Amino acid sequence: MKRMCVLCVALFVLVMALPALATETRVHTMGDQQLFIQDDFNIWTWSSTVNNYPRHLIVDHNDAYTLSNTVEFGNTRVGMIVPFMKNAVVGAFVSDGEFLDLAPVSIQQKIDLFYGYRASNMDLGIHVDWWGNKDEDTTSEESGSVLGIQAGVGFNANGNMFELDAFYRKIDFTDDPNNNAADAGTWVGAAGRYLWAYNNMVTIVPAIRVEQIKVSDTASPVFEGKATVLDLGVGCNTVPLQGTEFLTSLGIMVSKGEGSVAGTTTIDTTVNTIPYLKFGADIQVKPWLNFRIGAQKWIMQKEEDKLANTTSTNSDLTYDLGAGIMLGDVQFDARLSNSFLNNGPYLLSGAETFGGMFPSVSFKYDYR
Repeated sequence: MKRMCVLCVALFVLVMALPALATETRVHTMGDQQLFIQDDFNIWTWSSTVNNYPRHLIVDHNDAYTLSNTVEFGNTRVGMIVPFMKNAVVGAFVSDGEFLDLAPVSIQQKIDLFYGYRASNMDLGIHVDWWGNKDEDTTSEESGSVLGIQAGVGFNANGNMFELDAFYRKIDFTDDPNNNAADAGTWVGAAGRYLWAYNNMVTIVPAIRVEQIKVSDTASPVFEGKATVLDLGVGCNTVPLQGTEFLTSLGIMVSKGEGSVAGTTTIDTTVNTIPYLKFGADIQVKPWLNFRIGAQKWIMQKEEDKLANTTSTNSDLTYDLGAGIMLGDVQFDARLSNSFLNNGPYLLSGAETFGGMFPSVSFKYDYR
């Protein structure tokens, strides 16, 4: 039963958290368009872009955050990218994040490492992430670990960029009192996009991403589960004025969750979002101040449960507001809580705002 719940959670997170530096906060306040946006947060989705930020310090403080191909919840991520030898960079990031709970103990983040190399017309990026935790006594052991590798390449073709990325994560966990359960999982995915400069103000970005997570528990009764997601779309990045950017994307998401216990199917669900529409705006109002707004609209989303023989449809809308303050090479970003717009300060309304006034705040410094 626990593995069935885990698979449902995995499917939900995969669907809702698709493509996340300016910063992670900026990405969230511009429609969470990680497949299409161009900024330094790309290193988590397109690892070859780490070469674009050779002198970079970042702090992302969040009430809760979720990334494509890395599902985690936590408060803070701190990291730095520095030059390394000739035409290369290295980076390291730490956080208090927790991986999707596939074990009786939380699988906590250890470290994320990056390596990038830039050739004349090609970029290479490698990302290694390590997670783990263990509780044990004289009679039993409860543990979980994740080791992943991600690699990406980017090709420059006449001023246009073609980027490919893929990752593989091995998940191991045990909650067997005799420490002999063969419990495991894998998380794999691949993505590609083409950044076509239509003119000096407009860039068209077709992109595709596929991910799949599998988990299994050999303890009686044997459980096996799988969740798969496809995201296909096209984005349009427009810069009408210096410091101002508009990003719009249109696409489809198709996801499927399957699970079985002792060979009997217990989960068979499909979610189709055809299409979705996302929009983000980063508007410079002063040389040191930008306002931001982002929205995500599932124009037609249908969820089908074949076992229960039920189908439901919805057309949800989510949005975010935020701002960025630029002081030289230092940048602060903040995402405003939607409930604060209604509640106002607690001193005046007596209404408590979940997550605080600013649920996401980021700091970055691109040093010379």
